[in-house]
Amino acid sequence: PVCGAMDRPGPYTVVHKNLAVTAGEARNSGILGRVQNGTRVQVLQVVHQDGGQKIRGRIEEPSGWITLYDADRGLRGAAPAEQAQPPGDADAPAPHPQAAAASVA
Repeated sequence: PVCGAMDRPGPYTVVHKNLAVTAGEARNSGILGRVQNGTRVQVLQVVHQDGGQKIRGRIEEPSGWITLYDADRGLRGAAPAEQAQPPGDADAPAPHPQAAAASVA
């Protein structure tokens, strides 16, 4: 998912390797640490910047701010947990609907 319209507080999965956690909502506010691809984080607050071109989220742990979406750089840093694909499954084919139905029966 790329569009930032879906971004709101809640559980997210980091989808970018080595995503910076900063002290403030400004991206250049000083890096406190980093979170790795696949890490689950709880976004407490979402801020839209530059007319929605950048979306930052304040996370619970580690405490700080991350980039959720940056249109200028074509970056999705973290996606809502229900929409994020687990790392390594990006190329896995979806199961065929009939096969899924057969396994339920």
